[in-house]
Amino acid sequence: MEKEVSLLSRLAANHLFLGQFEPLRAALLSLRRRDPFLSLSILRSIVSFGGRIDGVRCPALLAWLCVLEFLDHGGGGPEGANPEALRAKAEFLLLVHLVCEGVSESAPDGEVSISDVDSVALLDRISDLGLRRLKAEMGDGGDEGHVADSVFEEEELRSLWKVCLDQPEIFDELSWNIQKQVGDSGPSDAGSTVEETEGLKRIQEGVQMAHLDALRECLAEDDLDGAIAHLRFLHWDFGLESEYRYCHCFHCFNL
Repeated sequence: MEKEVSLLSRLAANHLFLGQFEPLRAALLSLRRRDPFLSLSILRSIVSFGGRIDGVRCPALLAWLCVLEFLDHGGGGPEGANPEALRAKAEFLLLVHLVCEGVSESAPDGEVSISDVDSVALLDRISDLGLRRLKAEMGDGGDEGHVADSVFEEEELRSLWKVCLDQPEIFDELSWNIQKQVGDSGPSDAGSTVEETEGLKRIQEGVQMAHLDALRECLAEDDLDGAIAHLRFLHWDFGLESEYRYCHCFHCFNL
């Protein structure tokens, strides 16, 4: 039995570093029947690192898939991670990764502009915030030394407006994901700091402001079709203070 466990562990490690998820999953399933604790520990480690392992092309996708396996292995529950919160935090990393990919793919001839470089740098910080929250949900503790990295200023979030408008569907999903994490009806938020929660809400608010600003420009140009296209992405409860949002809307419609 020990030889089988050792062999399966090495096999899982090989598939992991080659970025081969399905063979990795098969090896872990076999290992699970022989040593459930070790199999679960491997999945826990992958998730806690956010899938950021040499050789893995899409760490966020690996982390998300391993979260599903981790929960299927019994890693959630009353004495473990909150399944709903864990899925939401892994999904957050995947959505941010998709946005980064979209920025790279939209660059003509692969030449990324300075503004895109700044956007990707900010997205990397947002991804790091998501990873810290994922680690905390796994019980690995937060990193108090990076509290400042959880604070996003309005001006720097404004640099994401163009990216947001270029990829509205993904940012809409990201906003709903944030709502699941920090909304009033969201799951228990293990290990979260006030700065992290505020940082997520500012991202959510920034998405709304991008669409409100675009809506105002469309109306100023009598582009009603364009204005209507932005309405589907507006959610009044996503971080905009009631007094401010109504004033802004009245200004948009010249009321």
